[in-house]
Amino acid sequence: KLIDWEYAGMADQLTDLGMCAIYSYYSKEETDNLIGMYFDEVGQPASDTERGLIYAYVALGGLLWALWAIYKSSLGVSFGDYTLIMYRYMKDYYKEAIKYINKIGMKNITVRFKIPYGYANNFYHL
Repeated sequence: KLIDWEYAGMADQLTDLGMCAIYSYYSKEETDNLIGMYFDEVGQPASDTERGLIYAYVALGGLLWALWAIYKSSLGVSFGDYTLIMYRYMKDYYKEAIKYINKIGMKNITVRFKIPYGYANNFYHL
């Protein structure tokens, strides 16, 4: 039961759940199981906002790594199916994130981030 907070070090902790799903090549069902297990440990189910944010992080991570792979291929480095797999994460999870954004409304989205050295959560409403 270990989560590497590499990407969420100065950002929302849920970023790493999204990255974990991508790096593990999880299906939607496996990603939902990951979210469920994480929030079981927290002691409450994921809210619609938290689930929507995780889906958005999966989509953004897919976009990031697809663009990175495209750039690397322009330098002669091939990643095989990796680029397409990452693109599909972006495409599929973007749709999931939009469902939750439409469900909860943008005004109800809260972005969490950690402040340096204190690791206390600050909350900002969009």
